[in-house]
Amino acid sequence: MDPGRRGSDAWRSAPAPRQRRRTHGRTSSRSAAPWCDRALSANDAVLCKATTLSTINTVCNNPGFVTPTPADSPEALACRQAVANRRVDVCAAAGAGAPANCATSATANLFTACDVAYGVGTPTNASCKQSLVCDPAYAAGSPAHTNCVAILNSVPTTFPAPATPYTPTAVVVPNTTFTSIAFNQNASSALDSNGQLWSWGDNASGQLCLGDTAQRIVPTQVAPFLTAAASLVAISRGYDHLLALDSTGKVWGCGLNSVGQLGDGTSGAANNRSAPTAVVGLPANIVQVAVGAASSYALSADGTVWAWGRNQYGNLGNGMTATSTAANPTPAQVPGLTDVTMLATGRDHVLALKRDGTVWAWGLNGSHQVNASTTDVLSPVMVMGIVDARGVYANGNQGFYEDAEGRLWGWGQNGSGNLGIPDDEDQPSPSAAVFGVSGVLDVGIGALQGFAMRGTQVFAWGWSFHGSLGAGSSAIHTWPYRTPVLVALP
Repeated sequence: MDPGRRGSDAWRSAPAPRQRRRTHGRTSSRSAAPWCDRALSANDAVLCKATTLSTINTVCNNPGFVTPTPADSPEALACRQAVANRRVDVCAAAGAGAPANCATSATANLFTACDVAYGVGTPTNASCKQSLVCDPAYAAGSPAHTNCVAILNSVPTTFPAPATPYTPTAVVVPNTTFTSIAFNQNASSALDSNGQLWSWGDNASGQLCLGDTAQRIVPTQVAPFLTAAASLVAISRGYDHLLALDSTGKVWGCGLNSVGQLGDGTSGAANNRSAPTAVVGLPANIVQVAVGAASSYALSADGTVWAWGRNQYGNLGNGMTATSTAANPTPAQVPGLTDVTMLATGRDHVLALKRDGTVWAWGLNGSHQVNASTTDVLSPVMVMGIVDARGVYANGNQGFYEDAEGRLWGWGQNGSGNLGIPDDEDQPSPSAAVFGVSGVLDVGIGALQGFAMRGTQVFAWGWSFHGSLGAGSSAIHTWPYRTPVLVALP
Protein backbone atom coordinates (compact mmCIF):
# COMPACT_ATOMS: atom_id res chain seq x y z
CA MET A 1 0.00 0.00 0.00
CA ASP A 2 1.15 3.52 -0.66
CA PRO A 3 0.24 5.82 2.22
CA GLY A 4 -1.78 8.89 1.40
CA ARG A 5 -2.27 8.05 -2.27
CA ARG A 6 -5.57 8.47 -4.05
CA GLY A 7 -7.59 5.29 -4.01
CA SER A 8 -5.12 3.49 -1.77
CA ASP A 9 -4.59 2.49 1.82
CA ALA A 10 -1.97 3.43 4.38
CA TRP A 11 -0.71 1.08 7.05
CA ARG A 12 1.31 2.13 10.05
CA SER A 13 2.25 -0.04 13.02
CA ALA A 14 3.91 0.46 16.37
CA PRO A 15 7.68 0.29 16.75
CA ALA A 16 9.22 -2.29 19.04
CA PRO A 17 12.13 -1.54 21.34
CA ARG A 18 14.86 -2.78 18.98
CA GLN A 19 16.23 0.17 17.10
CA ARG A 20 19.70 1.41 16.33
CA ARG A 21 21.44 4.74 15.97
CA ARG A 22 18.91 7.55 16.46
CA THR A 23 16.09 5.11 15.87
CA HIS A 24 13.73 5.52 18.77
CA GLY A 25 10.96 4.63 16.39
CA ARG A 26 8.22 6.36 14.48
CA THR A 27 5.11 6.21 15.95
CA SER A 28 2.55 6.55 12.06
CA SER A 29 -19.85 11.06 15.04
CA ARG A 30 -21.11 8.21 16.47
CA SER A 31 -20.96 7.54 20.15
CA ALA A 32 -18.90 4.68 21.58
CA ALA A 33 -22.19 2.85 22.09
CA PRO A 34 -24.58 3.94 19.33
CA TRP A 35 -27.19 1.49 20.58
CA CYS A 36 -27.43 3.57 23.78
CA ASP A 37 -28.29 6.65 21.76
CA ARG A 38 -31.19 4.91 20.07
CA ALA A 39 -32.23 2.53 22.83
CA LEU A 40 -35.79 1.22 22.76
CA SER A 41 -35.89 -0.58 26.09
CA ALA A 42 -34.34 -0.29 29.53
CA ASN A 43 -32.23 -3.33 28.69
CA ASP A 44 -29.97 -1.07 26.67
CA ALA A 45 -29.03 0.88 29.78
CA VAL A 46 -27.97 -2.46 31.29
CA LEU A 47 -25.91 -3.15 28.18
CA CYS A 48 -23.99 0.08 28.68
CA LYS A 49 -22.87 -1.24 32.07
CA ALA A 50 -22.72 -4.97 31.30
CA THR A 51 -20.21 -6.87 33.40
CA THR A 52 -20.49 -10.43 32.08
CA LEU A 53 -20.74 -12.10 28.70
CA SER A 54 -24.11 -13.58 29.65
CA THR A 55 -25.48 -10.09 30.30
CA ILE A 56 -24.08 -8.90 26.98
CA ASN A 57 -25.58 -11.82 25.07
CA THR A 58 -28.95 -11.46 26.76
CA VAL A 59 -29.23 -7.81 25.85
CA CYS A 60 -27.71 -7.99 22.39
CA ASN A 61 -29.94 -10.91 21.41
CA ASN A 62 -33.10 -9.28 22.76
CA PRO A 63 -35.58 -9.14 19.85
CA GLY A 64 -36.66 -5.69 21.05
CA PHE A 65 -33.17 -4.28 20.64
CA VAL A 66 -33.18 -1.90 17.68
CA THR A 67 -36.43 -3.56 16.56
CA PRO A 68 -35.73 -6.31 15.86
CA THR A 69 -32.18 -7.59 16.30
CA PRO A 70 -31.64 -11.29 15.52
CA ALA A 71 -28.71 -12.86 17.33
CA ASP A 72 -26.69 -13.15 14.12
CA SER A 73 -27.43 -9.65 12.80
CA PRO A 74 -24.54 -7.22 12.21
CA GLU A 75 -25.91 -4.99 14.96
CA ALA A 76 -25.98 -7.80 17.51
CA LEU A 77 -22.51 -9.02 16.57
CA ALA A 78 -21.11 -5.50 16.74
CA CYS A 79 -22.86 -5.01 20.06
CA ARG A 80 -21.28 -8.09 21.65
CA GLN A 81 -17.86 -7.37 20.22
CA ALA A 82 -17.85 -3.77 21.35
CA VAL A 83 -18.80 -4.52 24.93
CA ALA A 84 -16.60 -7.59 25.24
CA ASN A 85 -13.58 -5.61 24.09
CA ARG A 86 -14.24 -2.85 26.57
CA ARG A 87 -15.27 -0.44 23.86
CA VAL A 88 -18.19 0.97 25.82
CA ASP A 89 -17.31 4.25 27.47
CA VAL A 90 -19.91 5.43 29.96
CA CYS A 91 -19.31 9.03 29.00
CA ALA A 92 -19.43 8.52 25.24
CA ALA A 93 -23.01 7.25 25.45
CA ALA A 94 -24.14 10.85 25.33
CA GLY A 95 -22.40 11.49 22.02
CA ALA A 96 -22.06 15.17 21.24
CA GLY A 97 -23.86 16.01 24.49
CA ALA A 98 -21.07 14.76 26.76
CA PRO A 99 -18.54 17.21 28.21
CA ALA A 100 -15.26 17.15 26.27
CA ASN A 101 -13.20 16.02 29.27
CA CYS A 102 -15.64 13.29 30.18
CA ALA A 103 -14.30 10.89 27.58
CA THR A 104 -10.75 11.26 28.91
CA SER A 105 -11.66 9.75 32.26
CA ALA A 106 -9.54 6.67 32.88
CA THR A 107 -12.16 5.07 35.11
CA ALA A 108 -15.01 2.83 34.09
CA ASN A 109 -16.97 3.82 37.18
CA LEU A 110 -19.83 6.09 36.26
CA PHE A 111 -19.84 7.97 39.55
CA THR A 112 -16.15 8.84 39.21
CA ALA A 113 -16.55 9.69 35.53
CA CYS A 114 -19.25 12.18 36.41
CA ASP A 115 -17.12 13.75 39.13
CA VAL A 116 -14.25 14.15 36.67
CA ALA A 117 -16.50 15.68 34.04
CA TYR A 118 -18.44 18.12 36.14
CA GLY A 119 -16.65 18.52 39.46
CA VAL A 120 -17.93 16.73 42.55
CA GLY A 121 -21.52 17.67 43.29
CA THR A 122 -21.96 19.97 40.29
CA PRO A 123 -24.39 18.66 39.31
CA THR A 124 -25.15 15.59 41.40
CA ASN A 125 -23.98 12.16 40.37
CA ALA A 126 -27.55 11.09 39.76
CA SER A 127 -28.29 13.91 37.33
CA CYS A 128 -24.97 13.32 35.60
CA LYS A 129 -25.87 9.70 34.99
CA GLN A 130 -29.22 10.71 33.64
CA SER A 131 -27.73 13.23 31.22
CA LEU A 132 -25.00 10.86 30.04
CA VAL A 133 -27.13 7.84 29.20
CA CYS A 134 -30.82 8.19 29.81
CA ASP A 135 -31.52 11.53 28.17
CA PRO A 136 -29.89 10.53 24.86
CA ALA A 137 -31.48 7.08 25.04
CA TYR A 138 -35.03 8.23 25.63
CA ALA A 139 -36.94 11.33 24.65
CA ALA A 140 -37.90 13.48 27.62
CA GLY A 141 -41.05 12.18 29.23
CA SER A 142 -40.77 8.69 27.79
CA PRO A 143 -42.28 6.09 30.17
CA ALA A 144 -38.99 4.17 30.20
CA HIS A 145 -36.95 7.17 31.31
CA THR A 146 -37.52 6.69 35.04
CA ASN A 147 -36.68 3.00 34.78
CA CYS A 148 -33.47 3.87 32.95
CA VAL A 149 -32.34 6.13 35.78
CA ALA A 150 -33.18 3.46 38.34
CA ILE A 151 -31.13 0.87 36.49
CA LEU A 152 -28.16 3.19 36.23
CA ASN A 153 -28.30 3.82 39.96
CA SER A 154 -28.37 0.13 40.81
CA VAL A 155 -26.10 -1.74 38.37
CA PRO A 156 -22.38 -1.86 39.28
CA THR A 157 -20.00 -0.56 36.64
CA THR A 158 -16.98 -2.80 36.11
CA PHE A 159 -15.52 -3.92 32.83
CA PRO A 160 -13.20 -6.81 31.95
CA ALA A 161 -9.66 -5.97 30.89
CA PRO A 162 -9.30 -6.15 27.09
CA ALA A 163 -7.63 -9.28 25.77
CA THR A 164 -4.57 -9.03 23.53
CA PRO A 165 -5.66 -9.92 19.96
CA TYR A 166 -3.18 -12.34 18.40
CA THR A 167 -5.23 -12.56 15.21
CA PRO A 168 -6.95 -9.75 13.29
CA THR A 169 -10.11 -8.42 14.93
CA ALA A 170 -12.63 -6.47 12.89
CA VAL A 171 -13.26 -2.82 13.66
CA VAL A 172 -17.00 -2.52 13.09
CA VAL A 173 -19.12 0.57 12.62
CA PRO A 174 -22.68 -0.39 11.65
CA ASN A 175 -23.78 0.67 8.17
CA THR A 176 -20.27 1.92 7.33
CA THR A 177 -17.77 0.53 4.82
CA PHE A 178 -14.15 1.59 5.25
CA THR A 179 -12.04 1.88 2.11
CA SER A 180 -8.61 2.97 3.42
CA ILE A 181 -6.75 3.25 6.71
CA ALA A 182 -3.79 5.13 8.15
CA PHE A 183 -2.33 4.53 11.58
CA ASN A 184 0.69 4.96 13.79
CA GLN A 185 1.64 3.81 17.27
CA ASN A 186 -1.23 5.38 19.19
CA ALA A 187 -3.84 6.69 16.74
CA SER A 188 -5.77 5.44 13.72
CA SER A 189 -7.92 6.95 11.00
CA ALA A 190 -10.01 5.54 8.18
CA LEU A 191 -11.93 6.80 5.17
CA ASP A 192 -15.36 5.39 4.43
CA SER A 193 -16.99 4.81 1.06
CA ASN A 194 -18.54 8.29 1.20
CA GLY A 195 -15.17 10.00 1.65
CA GLN A 196 -15.81 10.74 5.32
CA LEU A 197 -13.00 10.62 7.90
CA TRP A 198 -13.16 8.57 11.10
CA SER A 199 -10.52 8.56 13.88
CA TRP A 200 -9.78 6.87 17.19
CA GLY A 201 -6.94 6.51 19.72
CA ASP A 202 -4.65 9.06 21.35
CA ASN A 203 -5.60 12.67 20.76
CA ALA A 204 -3.37 14.72 23.06
CA SER A 205 -2.36 17.06 20.21
CA GLY A 206 -5.69 17.03 18.38
CA GLN A 207 -4.42 14.48 15.84
CA LEU A 208 -7.86 12.86 15.49
CA CYS A 209 -9.23 16.02 13.80
CA LEU A 210 -12.30 15.91 16.05
CA GLY A 211 -12.09 19.46 17.35
CA ASP A 212 -10.83 18.55 20.83
CA THR A 213 -8.03 16.64 22.58
CA ALA A 214 -10.08 13.84 24.14
CA GLN A 215 -9.03 10.30 23.24
CA ARG A 216 -11.51 7.98 21.52
CA ILE A 217 -11.76 4.24 21.99
CA VAL A 218 -13.90 3.55 18.92
CA PRO A 219 -14.03 5.08 15.43
CA THR A 220 -15.60 8.52 15.67
CA GLN A 221 -16.67 10.46 12.61
CA VAL A 222 -14.98 13.78 11.95
CA ALA A 223 -17.53 16.49 11.31
CA PRO A 224 -17.75 17.18 7.56
CA PHE A 225 -15.56 20.15 6.67
CA LEU A 226 -15.47 20.12 2.86
CA THR A 227 -17.85 21.65 0.37
CA ALA A 228 -20.60 19.43 -0.95
CA ALA A 229 -18.70 18.96 -4.21
CA ALA A 230 -15.56 17.56 -2.53
CA SER A 231 -14.70 14.42 -0.57
CA LEU A 232 -11.57 13.00 1.01
CA VAL A 233 -9.62 10.54 -1.14
CA ALA A 234 -6.46 9.77 0.87
CA ILE A 235 -4.96 10.10 4.36
CA SER A 236 -1.52 9.64 5.91
CA ARG A 237 -0.44 9.68 9.57
CA GLY A 238 2.74 10.83 11.29
CA TYR A 239 3.65 10.43 14.94
CA ASP A 240 1.17 13.04 16.14
CA HIS A 241 -0.32 14.61 13.02
CA LEU A 242 -2.44 13.69 10.02
CA LEU A 243 -2.68 14.89 6.43
CA ALA A 244 -5.77 14.39 4.28
CA LEU A 245 -6.12 14.91 0.53
CA ASP A 246 -9.48 15.88 -0.96
CA SER A 247 -10.89 15.25 -4.42
CA THR A 248 -10.02 18.76 -5.60
CA GLY A 249 -6.31 18.25 -4.89
CA LYS A 250 -6.31 20.31 -1.70
CA VAL A 251 -4.46 19.14 1.44
CA TRP A 252 -5.64 19.43 5.05
CA GLY A 253 -3.86 18.74 8.33
CA CYS A 254 -4.51 18.39 12.04
CA GLY A 255 -2.57 17.54 15.20
CA LEU A 256 0.86 18.48 16.47
CA ASN A 257 2.45 21.50 14.80
CA SER A 258 5.66 21.85 16.82
CA VAL A 259 7.92 22.27 13.77
CA GLY A 260 5.33 23.40 11.25
CA GLN A 261 4.41 19.90 10.08
CA LEU A 262 0.83 21.02 9.35
CA GLY A 263 2.04 23.45 6.69
CA ASP A 264 -0.35 26.27 7.56
CA GLY A 265 2.42 28.84 8.00
CA THR A 266 2.52 28.57 11.80
CA SER A 267 4.41 26.40 14.29
CA GLY A 268 4.68 25.65 18.00
CA ALA A 269 2.40 23.91 20.50
CA ALA A 270 0.16 26.97 20.67
CA ASN A 271 -0.65 26.35 17.01
CA ASN A 272 -1.59 22.68 17.24
CA ARG A 273 -4.81 22.09 15.31
CA SER A 274 -7.58 19.82 16.57
CA ALA A 275 -9.73 20.40 13.48
CA PRO A 276 -8.69 20.08 9.82
CA THR A 277 -6.73 23.12 8.62
CA ALA A 278 -5.75 23.85 5.03
CA VAL A 279 -2.08 23.51 4.02
CA VAL A 280 -0.93 26.70 2.30
CA GLY A 281 1.45 27.29 -0.61
CA LEU A 282 0.99 24.02 -2.52
CA PRO A 283 0.38 23.62 -6.25
CA ALA A 284 -3.25 23.30 -7.25
CA ASN A 285 -3.37 19.59 -8.10
CA ILE A 286 -1.85 17.35 -5.42
CA VAL A 287 -2.21 13.60 -6.05
CA GLN A 288 -0.55 12.08 -2.96
CA VAL A 289 0.32 13.01 0.62
CA ALA A 290 2.92 11.22 2.74
CA VAL A 291 3.90 11.85 6.34
CA GLY A 292 7.06 11.15 8.33
CA ALA A 293 7.31 11.31 12.10
CA ALA A 294 7.26 15.12 12.11
CA SER A 295 7.67 16.06 8.45
CA SER A 296 5.16 16.16 5.62
CA TYR A 297 5.22 15.69 1.84
CA ALA A 298 2.94 16.23 -1.13
CA LEU A 299 3.28 14.97 -4.70
CA SER A 300 1.94 17.20 -7.45
CA ALA A 301 0.41 15.98 -10.69
CA ASP A 302 3.39 17.50 -12.52
CA GLY A 303 5.79 15.09 -10.75
CA THR A 304 7.31 17.60 -8.31
CA VAL A 305 7.60 16.96 -4.57
CA TRP A 306 6.90 19.46 -1.81
CA ALA A 307 8.10 19.17 1.80
CA TRP A 308 7.69 20.92 5.15
CA GLY A 309 8.13 20.32 8.89
CA ARG A 310 11.19 18.77 10.56
CA ASN A 311 14.54 18.97 8.80
CA GLN A 312 16.84 17.58 11.51
CA TYR A 313 18.17 14.80 9.26
CA GLY A 314 17.83 16.45 5.87
CA ASN A 315 14.17 15.39 5.76
CA LEU A 316 13.19 18.20 3.39
CA GLY A 317 15.73 17.24 0.71
CA ASN A 318 16.96 20.81 0.30
CA GLY A 319 20.65 20.16 1.01
CA MET A 320 20.45 21.48 4.56
CA THR A 321 19.73 20.33 8.10
CA ALA A 322 18.34 22.16 11.10
CA THR A 323 18.02 21.69 14.84
CA SER A 324 15.36 19.34 16.15
CA THR A 325 13.15 22.28 17.11
CA ALA A 326 13.60 24.42 13.98
CA ALA A 327 10.31 24.96 12.17
CA ASN A 328 9.63 24.87 8.43
CA PRO A 329 5.91 25.67 8.37
CA THR A 330 5.47 26.40 4.66
CA PRO A 331 5.79 23.83 1.84
CA ALA A 332 8.85 24.18 -0.41
CA GLN A 333 9.69 22.21 -3.54
CA VAL A 334 12.38 19.55 -3.20
CA PRO A 335 15.10 20.85 -5.56
CA GLY A 336 16.08 18.86 -8.63
CA LEU A 337 13.47 16.14 -8.25
CA THR A 338 11.02 15.66 -11.13
CA ASP A 339 8.98 12.95 -12.86
CA VAL A 340 8.01 11.40 -9.51
CA THR A 341 4.98 9.10 -9.51
CA MET A 342 4.90 7.83 -5.93
CA LEU A 343 6.25 8.67 -2.45
CA ALA A 344 6.89 6.58 0.65
CA THR A 345 8.09 7.78 4.05
CA GLY A 346 9.96 6.19 6.90
CA ARG A 347 10.43 7.77 10.29
CA ASP A 348 12.80 10.42 8.92
CA HIS A 349 13.68 9.30 5.39
CA VAL A 350 11.81 9.50 2.10
CA LEU A 351 11.60 7.35 -1.05
CA ALA A 352 10.50 8.73 -4.42
CA LEU A 353 9.67 6.49 -7.40
CA LYS A 354 10.35 8.08 -10.78
CA ARG A 355 8.55 7.36 -14.01
CA ASP A 356 11.62 5.56 -15.40
CA GLY A 357 11.52 2.92 -12.62
CA THR A 358 14.38 4.32 -10.54
CA VAL A 359 14.05 5.10 -6.83
CA TRP A 360 15.50 8.16 -5.11
CA ALA A 361 15.96 8.67 -1.38
CA TRP A 362 17.09 11.18 1.25
CA GLY A 363 17.04 11.85 5.00
CA LEU A 364 18.06 9.82 8.04
CA ASN A 365 20.56 7.10 7.11
CA GLY A 366 21.78 5.52 10.34
CA SER A 367 20.66 2.05 9.21
CA HIS A 368 21.53 2.39 5.48
CA GLN A 369 17.91 3.20 4.67
CA VAL A 370 19.13 5.64 1.99
CA ASN A 371 22.51 4.29 0.85
CA ALA A 372 25.62 2.38 1.93
CA SER A 373 26.96 5.09 4.23
CA THR A 374 25.57 5.92 7.65
CA THR A 375 25.70 9.67 7.09
CA ASP A 376 22.40 11.44 6.70
CA VAL A 377 21.62 12.33 3.08
CA LEU A 378 20.47 15.92 2.59
CA SER A 379 19.40 15.81 -1.07
CA PRO A 380 17.78 13.08 -3.20
CA VAL A 381 20.17 10.36 -4.42
CA MET A 382 19.42 7.34 -6.57
CA VAL A 383 19.16 4.02 -4.72
CA MET A 384 21.64 1.72 -6.42
CA GLY A 385 20.50 -1.35 -8.31
CA ILE A 386 16.86 -0.42 -8.92
CA VAL A 387 15.72 0.05 -12.52
CA ASP A 388 12.30 -1.61 -12.70
CA ALA A 389 10.39 -0.45 -9.62
CA ARG A 390 6.63 -0.12 -9.88
CA GLY A 391 5.99 0.75 -6.23
CA VAL A 392 7.82 1.99 -3.12
CA TYR A 393 6.98 1.44 0.54
CA ALA A 394 8.65 2.47 3.79
CA ASN A 395 8.29 2.93 7.51
CA GLY A 396 10.62 3.06 10.49
CA ASN A 397 14.16 2.81 9.14
CA GLN A 398 13.70 0.54 6.14
CA GLY A 399 12.33 0.77 2.62
CA PHE A 400 11.05 -1.61 -0.06
CA TYR A 401 10.42 -1.51 -3.75
CA GLU A 402 8.14 -3.76 -5.78
CA ASP A 403 9.49 -5.12 -9.05
CA ALA A 404 7.64 -6.00 -12.24
CA GLU A 405 6.98 -9.55 -11.01
CA GLY A 406 5.35 -8.38 -7.80
CA ARG A 407 8.32 -9.22 -5.59
CA LEU A 408 9.43 -7.00 -2.71
CA TRP A 409 13.05 -6.02 -2.19
CA GLY A 410 14.09 -4.26 1.00
CA TRP A 411 17.05 -2.39 2.44
CA GLY A 412 17.90 -0.59 5.66
CA GLN A 413 17.29 -1.75 9.20
CA ASN A 414 17.02 -5.52 9.60
CA GLY A 415 17.87 -6.47 13.18
CA SER A 416 14.32 -7.64 13.88
CA GLY A 417 13.65 -9.43 10.62
CA ASN A 418 12.32 -6.20 9.10
CA LEU A 419 13.30 -7.10 5.54
CA GLY A 420 11.88 -10.63 5.40
CA ILE A 421 15.17 -12.29 4.47
CA PRO A 422 17.25 -14.94 6.32
CA ASP A 423 19.80 -12.40 7.54
CA ASP A 424 20.03 -10.18 10.60
CA GLU A 425 22.32 -7.45 9.27
CA ASP A 426 21.22 -4.04 8.04
CA GLN A 427 21.26 -3.97 4.24
CA PRO A 428 22.82 -0.99 2.37
CA SER A 429 20.94 -1.80 -0.85
CA PRO A 430 18.26 -4.22 -2.07
CA SER A 431 20.06 -7.56 -2.17
CA ALA A 432 17.30 -10.17 -1.84
CA ALA A 433 13.54 -10.30 -2.22
CA VAL A 434 11.22 -11.02 0.70
CA PHE A 435 11.44 -14.79 1.00
CA GLY A 436 8.71 -16.72 -0.80
CA VAL A 437 6.42 -13.80 -1.62
CA SER A 438 5.66 -12.72 -5.20
CA GLY A 439 2.69 -11.51 -7.17
CA VAL A 440 1.71 -9.14 -4.38
CA LEU A 441 -1.45 -7.09 -4.71
CA ASP A 442 -0.99 -4.82 -1.74
CA VAL A 443 1.76 -3.94 0.74
CA GLY A 444 1.90 -2.41 4.21
CA ILE A 445 5.08 -1.65 6.13
CA GLY A 446 5.26 -1.09 9.88
CA ALA A 447 8.17 0.20 11.90
CA LEU A 448 9.49 -3.34 12.44
CA GLN A 449 6.99 -5.46 10.50
CA GLY A 450 5.96 -5.99 6.91
CA PHE A 451 2.74 -7.25 5.32
CA ALA A 452 1.95 -8.33 1.77
CA MET A 453 -1.28 -9.52 0.20
CA ARG A 454 -1.22 -12.23 -2.46
CA GLY A 455 -4.59 -13.33 -3.73
CA THR A 456 -6.79 -13.56 -0.64
CA GLN A 457 -3.88 -14.32 1.70
CA VAL A 458 -1.79 -11.91 3.77
CA PHE A 459 1.78 -12.66 4.82
CA ALA A 460 3.71 -10.98 7.64
CA TRP A 461 7.33 -10.84 8.74
CA GLY A 462 9.50 -9.01 11.26
CA TRP A 463 9.19 -8.38 14.98
CA SER A 464 6.52 -10.44 16.74
CA PHE A 465 5.31 -8.43 19.71
CA HIS A 466 1.92 -8.90 21.39
CA GLY A 467 0.38 -10.33 18.25
CA SER A 468 1.82 -7.73 15.88
CA LEU A 469 2.07 -10.25 13.02
CA GLY A 470 -1.48 -11.51 13.41
CA ALA A 471 -0.31 -15.10 13.13
CA GLY A 472 -2.20 -16.42 16.16
CA SER A 473 -1.34 -17.24 19.76
CA SER A 474 1.19 -19.88 18.68
CA ALA A 475 3.49 -17.16 17.27
CA ILE A 476 6.51 -16.64 19.52
CA HIS A 477 6.34 -13.40 21.49
CA THR A 478 9.30 -10.97 21.16
CA TRP A 479 10.83 -12.91 18.30
CA PRO A 480 12.08 -11.88 14.83
CA TYR A 481 10.34 -13.79 12.03
CA ARG A 482 12.80 -13.43 9.17
CA THR A 483 10.67 -15.38 6.71
CA PRO A 484 6.99 -14.57 6.20
CA VAL A 485 4.21 -16.27 8.14
CA LEU A 486 0.56 -16.46 7.17
CA VAL A 487 -1.74 -13.97 8.89
CA ALA A 488 -4.68 -15.78 10.49
CA LEU A 489 -7.50 -13.85 8.83
CA PRO A 490 -11.03 -14.59 10.07
